[in-house]
Amino acid sequence: EKTISFDSGNNLKTISVDELMENEINKEVFREMNEEEFERLKNSISDVGLLQPLSVVKTDKGYKLIAGHQRLKALKELGINTAPVLILNYKDETDGHVALVHANLAARQLNEIDLARAIAYEKNLLKEKKKSGEFKGDINKTVADSLNLSKETLKRVEKLNKLIPEIQDLISKNELAAGKG
Repeated sequence: EKTISFDSGNNLKTISVDELMENEINKEVFREMNEEEFERLKNSISDVGLLQPLSVVKTDKGYKLIAGHQRLKALKELGINTAPVLILNYKDETDGHVALVHANLAARQLNEIDLARAIAYEKNLLKEKKKSGEFKGDINKTVADSLNLSKETLKRVEKLNKLIPEIQDLISKNELAAGKG
């Protein structure tokens, strides 16, 4: 088994897809791709292969996904039984969860409901770090900066989490505009 080491302590290797576990946080925060998006992804992987390794953390039971849930699903549907993975090292699980949020924000075309859920999730992670003394900064500013949003936009989008699920679903499907104000 070939391994390439990087100075940051990350490793790149090829492993069996059976060793990969989905990250339960992904489904809590992010929606599945729609059928058309997923078919495009599968066709791309079928035509040119997997262009970016899956990002994982090593656990006692195997490897837990940080980024690449949809790519893993596509690989399995295509009958591909190995995948390149980038093994990441985080000082704690919270940092891995923050990485999951950021990887999804960077890789997907998210609607404002997805973004609102991601904001709330990341803020909760930082609140836990603040309680334990690991984080001392301004939570809203940190999240806004990390997502490249103004604090005002962050607050506006975050309010979408307070809408009833039926309205959130309409916004998520672009059948209703979130609006401003």
